[in-house]
Amino acid sequence: MRISGCGRLWGRRARRGVAVSLALLVIPSTCARAQATIDAAGLSVNPRLIADSAVLPTDVITLPAARRSSRLDRFNFTLYQKLPPRFYYNASVETSFRLETNPFQFPTKRKLLAQFPPPALQPFLSVDQLEAQNAAIAQASAESVGFRVVPNIVAGWALAPNTRAYCNYFMLRDQLFRHPTLNTVVQSIGGGLQHSFMLTPKLELQADGQFRELYSSHSEPFFDFLPGLTLSYSVTPTLYTYVNALLQLRGDRFFQAPTKEIDPFYTVGLIYQRGLWAFSSSWVLNQNFREPFRRNATIPLDSYSIIADFEVSRRLPGHLSALQAFIRAEPIYNFHTNNTPGLSGMDFRLYWGLRAAFGKAALIGEVQNLRKQLQESEGR
Repeated sequence: MRISGCGRLWGRRARRGVAVSLALLVIPSTCARAQATIDAAGLSVNPRLIADSAVLPTDVITLPAARRSSRLDRFNFTLYQKLPPRFYYNASVETSFRLETNPFQFPTKRKLLAQFPPPALQPFLSVDQLEAQNAAIAQASAESVGFRVVPNIVAGWALAPNTRAYCNYFMLRDQLFRHPTLNTVVQSIGGGLQHSFMLTPKLELQADGQFRELYSSHSEPFFDFLPGLTLSYSVTPTLYTYVNALLQLRGDRFFQAPTKEIDPFYTVGLIYQRGLWAFSSSWVLNQNFREPFRRNATIPLDSYSIIADFEVSRRLPGHLSALQAFIRAEPIYNFHTNNTPGLSGMDFRLYWGLRAAFGKAALIGEVQNLRKQLQESEGR
């Protein structure tokens, strides 16, 4: 039979001759204060929050990335010959290891200890409450190493030189060596439309409307609408910057959103390529609005985060030109969450691994330009 801290205190004082009437008045009120303090500390953690804390919103949102190229000359030439000019595709797979400083996205130890009952109330806590305290402190300082595989396939059809329809599939498999409860598999199946506006020879605006069904090993499927705008500027042929605004409208039924949350993303990035090397940096502000949806929201709590990426990559030479070796630093800052475990604190991730990418571009624009040039030359 488990005896709580309050029960043990009662027994000791009774044996010392303390009046039972006094114990009945003092001890229950002390235990109630201790229990209220424990509840206020938020030790009853939402398991879904912890399970998904290893996967960031930017891991499952398609944001602008570096323009990577590979020189698979024979293979690409065969594809250009066999496939229709309007058809295009991109296929990539990224495998990486990472070192992570706060995989559970917990607040700092100092903030957790400030929420726990003071030392004077610690003797009145039950065994379960003390275990919850120790587990929370352990998770607040739990460093880990993880392995991640992310295949991504996009296939589309150019309706016009600047208009494309596409479908997309990607999977994210995450495995942490020290904390298997965070192991996750996420899959996405979707499609959309893109249209590009060339505002100037160097300035391009791209509008994108995407829908998808998202499957996660720790939750029910989600449905998302993802409208977005990207403004990119080519400073030089090897240096360009971009600004992206994307809105995630999430629901729990196919083509019914938003019914769970609304999440805007704001991204600023810079990409530079020099020979086989590529350098990229981006900053993402993510806002999650869930409270207005109340019971329909998976987690009825609004939260904000800033996710930065700094990557250096190098394409391998020769026959391995489709491969890139990279190292990426990713600091993550969570705020506006009232120190809720799973959505709080600062996390630093250091990735290193390989990325393989190849594909075929749509040639409808080039074909039309060639046809126009031929017609002009014949007219002369």
